[in-house]
Amino acid sequence: MFRKLLFSLFVSISAALVSSCSSSSSSSTAGPLMYVTLASSNQVQGYTVSGTTLKATSTFTTGKFPSSVVVHPTKKFAYVANQTDNTITVYTVDKGGSLTEVTPRPSTNAGPVSLAIDAKGVFLAVADSGGADVIVFAIDATTGKLSQLTVTALGFVPNAVVISPSGKYLYTANSNGSSISAFALGASGTVTPVAGSPFAAGFDPASIAIDPAEKFLYAANLLDGTVSGFSLDSTSGALTALAGSPFASGVNPSSVAIDSSGKFLYVTNSGSSNVAGFNIGSDGALTVISGSPFTTGANPLFVAVDPNRGFVATAEGSGQQVEVFTLAGSGTLAAATGSPYKVSATPSSVFITK
Repeated sequence: MFRKLLFSLFVSISAALVSSCSSSSSSSTAGPLMYVTLASSNQVQGYTVSGTTLKATSTFTTGKFPSSVVVHPTKKFAYVANQTDNTITVYTVDKGGSLTEVTPRPSTNAGPVSLAIDAKGVFLAVADSGGADVIVFAIDATTGKLSQLTVTALGFVPNAVVISPSGKYLYTANSNGSSISAFALGASGTVTPVAGSPFAAGFDPASIAIDPAEKFLYAANLLDGTVSGFSLDSTSGALTALAGSPFASGVNPSSVAIDSSGKFLYVTNSGSSNVAGFNIGSDGALTVISGSPFTTGANPLFVAVDPNRGFVATAEGSGQQVEVFTLAGSGTLAAATGSPYKVSATPSSVFITK
């Protein structure tokens, strides 16, 4: 009997040890994370995400005036554009979301303001406002380090850059051109203008977003209170203005984001301190979600949608806070429990991982 008990105990301990070893040797990929750049303090604030609740981890040093943050699809690396020292900070990401800088910092030409990574994690694109160009870097899959591939003059000052979900096309929102430039993105990082580019948008497009099905592109026009909508030709990358475009948004729309289902679009109106929510029709037309606009804190500068569709987050400049809203099946927003979350300096961008 004693031997049976001893054997049973041995089996239980062995199973526990196997389970423990299996757990510790599992992927070190982090769970859902969120990062917020703090422009005036030269930092990025990290959070872990549980449902609609954020837990601050730590702040991490960036270069001067961080303007944009993105995370690699593997969640192994993160990148921050440093607008006033013309560099990109590269980090490795551990499973708790902590960032460790990989040096040296690669340089851009002048004034990097926006970053985008393709879905496969091969390229990082940089909108360089001071250089009036877009730069494409190759990403080392092992270290996360960047190698510059191409620099393409735009002839305009870019506010934002985005890469289409397929990775075939790259677009920039051009401030002084009130237009969208479109490029085919080659397998080696080459950037070739799409026929008809640039495409007319509203006055000073500040932000652009593409739906997951790669059928539509939208631009938030900062100085005329509208959103320009376009159909996107999947064969050529060309844009065609949608019927009814531009669509009224609010005062000084500064950022635009689309949820992972492709059904809803959200715009921060920095001048009217709210978020406008829209249904995206099968033809791309925007119709106002019931209850929109949704009130935020003062001066919302940036909006991001949780790719797991749990919430919408806004970065608010005047109040120095991040606000979280629950996202209902109908697209309506409501303040989440525990929100807002105060930050130590003016937030300039937000990125949420899966």
